[in-house]
Amino acid sequence: MAFYSAYFDESTGNDSPILVVAGFLSNDAFWGGFEREWHEILSGFNLSSFHAEHFALRKGEFRGMEEATRQALLGRLLDIISRRAQFGFASVVHVREFEEVFAGALRSEIGSPYNLCCLTCAVQIGEWAKANYQIEPIGYFFDSGHKNAREVFDTLIAQKNDPTLTEYRIGPITFESDTVLVPLQAADLAAYEIWKWLDEHFTAKKRHGRYPLQEIIKVPWKIREFDREILLELRDVQRGLPVNKRAPIRHAIQALRSGRTDP
Repeated sequence: MAFYSAYFDESTGNDSPILVVAGFLSNDAFWGGFEREWHEILSGFNLSSFHAEHFALRKGEFRGMEEATRQALLGRLLDIISRRAQFGFASVVHVREFEEVFAGALRSEIGSPYNLCCLTCAVQIGEWAKANYQIEPIGYFFDSGHKNAREVFDTLIAQKNDPTLTEYRIGPITFESDTVLVPLQAADLAAYEIWKWLDEHFTAKKRHGRYPLQEIIKVPWKIREFDREILLELRDVQRGLPVNKRAPIRHAIQALRSGRTDP
């Protein structure tokens, strides 16, 4: 039986209406090849690491990089993701609606939007593990830079220790820098591209996904979106009220697959 690990990072922006947590699940043999190839490519471009926002804004090591070089680098990194990442998982929270729906005491029960996103990704992987009769525990790795990292750790430990969730196979939970855990750099790229598309979509720019995102979603994805209607359902559950399903689970990535690609 293969051992699997999942790597996640988040992306949002100042005053952005959404927060995204996204990442990839692969068996450890795939991750081993991923790290070797990723390091080789970065070394060939004289880079120490890859950070999607810095790349997009031409900051840090990417300052002054010629466009042809940028495209060559990005293309090679995306190729690694398409070959080495077996599954993608993401969760999206509409932050303003979250703050309105979960005001007061309810907020302490549900936690932060980041906590909700991370927990949702873990649940999605848990359902995958259950459906595929996964026996070995699945390792979870998150970027350590988020202010709510401890909250997420405590939440996932509670899930791990819940006897009703043993089939979810939650294994070690680790928070570390993406310079140490290289697959987190791929998660960062996925989270940034999904956030960028959705953020522009909700501000009526109506783009269908840039080239990097179109390549990333060639991996099988599951994404859960918490808009106002879904958040209201979640609030009713927290209150112990009967839930009248207001809206279907949203798989926003599906909207991209037949769309055009923006450069």
